[in-house]
Amino acid sequence: MFCTKRSISILLFFIYTLNSTAQDHPYVNKEVKTIISPINGLSFTHLQFNIAATKDGGTPNILSEIIWKKNLMYHYGVESSLFYGQFNLSSSLIFGTGLSGDVTDTDYAEDNRTSPFFEGKYSSRTSSMKSIKINVGYQLNVTKNFIIHPSFLLNLNWKKFMILNSSHLNESDDKYELGLKSYYKMNDPNYGARLNFNFLLDRFLLRNYFGAGLMNMRAYGNWNLRDDLKHPKSYEQSGNGWCLDIGSGIDFKLSSLSTMFIHYDYHYQNLKNGDDKLYRNDNKVLATRLNENIFHQHSIMIGANFSLLR
Repeated sequence: MFCTKRSISILLFFIYTLNSTAQDHPYVNKEVKTIISPINGLSFTHLQFNIAATKDGGTPNILSEIIWKKNLMYHYGVESSLFYGQFNLSSSLIFGTGLSGDVTDTDYAEDNRTSPFFEGKYSSRTSSMKSIKINVGYQLNVTKNFIIHPSFLLNLNWKKFMILNSSHLNESDDKYELGLKSYYKMNDPNYGARLNFNFLLDRFLLRNYFGAGLMNMRAYGNWNLRDDLKHPKSYEQSGNGWCLDIGSGIDFKLSSLSTMFIHYDYHYQNLKNGDDKLYRNDNKVLATRLNENIFHQHSIMIGANFSLLR
């Protein structure tokens, strides 16, 4: 399990300390403050994985590779934050729906992506995502206008990447595959630490952050037109990896209880030497090595913060 007993203990400790006595701080006070933030924006995402011919990476060392690229997605959701003194607890629920994107599926006969014997080109335009984030942190004032904000982050993710006929094809085209609606579902929760650097400039708040952590991936795919494979789980993948987050943004104060913001975020995750299993209709299971699973995302989010004091 990705969420070890140790990480659960750390998370519960931070939640408990949220109710502890906080010291004076120039940016927050000892009042309990709740912030509600509706969010929406766009992202470009990229996902790729490849497998070897055998579990030990034998020839070809890259047998098959699928790449989802140039995936444009629209995101929407809400974030809520609870502040008490210098402690804070926040959570968010964000949905993503695909607008456009390309997919390539390539099989190779020789090592190092040489001698391709199959290449398919498809669309991923109806792909989707969902994420739930829980973030617990503590704010430290370096100066009156400079705040360092370390935090612990738990991120639960569900992704569905489609493999469809290209939108410019119709049933009369030779490359059109009637009934094609294959997909790849990935559940890749991660947890780690984040360090935020906030600068106060009159009515503006400049945000920058850097984070890193560990991730655990479970995924399966459905080749819905393959009669020789099981459905809906034609193949299954698993493994562990690491992730990296970098972001920056600016908040503009509209009133004492509301702000507007625009943020840029980059997320990268990398998994190597995982497991891959292919499920055939004759009940045979073919096991091999998942060489890598790489996902990265650039996103720009716009929203507003509405504060409630009690």
